[in-house]
Amino acid sequence: VKTYRLVDGVPLAQGFPEGVSFRMDPDNPHDTLLADNLVNPYMVIVASAAVVDVLRARAVPLVEYLPVSIIDHKGKAVPEPYFIVHPIDHVACLDVAASGGEWDMIDPEVLDSAESVVLDEQRIEAERELFRPKPLVDVVVVRRSLAEALDAAGLTGLQWIELADYPG
Repeated sequence: VKTYRLVDGVPLAQGFPEGVSFRMDPDNPHDTLLADNLVNPYMVIVASAAVVDVLRARAVPLVEYLPVSIIDHKGKAVPEPYFIVHPIDHVACLDVAASGGEWDMIDPEVLDSAESVVLDEQRIEAERELFRPKPLVDVVVVRRSLAEALDAAGLTGLQWIELADYPG
């Protein structure tokens, strides 16, 4: 899988290959417990079926659920299902001037970094609860109501950062 396509916001569910997997970190062989949201180096959301169940129950729009396997330290797939939660159709809502930052050297339509995340709320449809803001597509925005629902479900591995506290 060309991982950059997972951040581009284009639909991938149709034709998504079978056998996509993530391996547990070999540098931490004693870390074997799986959270509901897994840290990974690809800037994608790798989530358990419990996370996906909450998102589906809320009918979160414009999100794909791409099945993946988690491979343990012994090279075996864990039995629990996991998914890449893939927000598609990014929202052009970032106030670039107020956010500051640097443009990507390879893709001039994408911000490589930002000093802060300032959104123009008028450009975000009310039903969009989980999305990537154009042109800062490395960031995933989760509306507070959805974050609260995920927390209420008792899910693990989730961490929320207020936009005002974005580390830049």
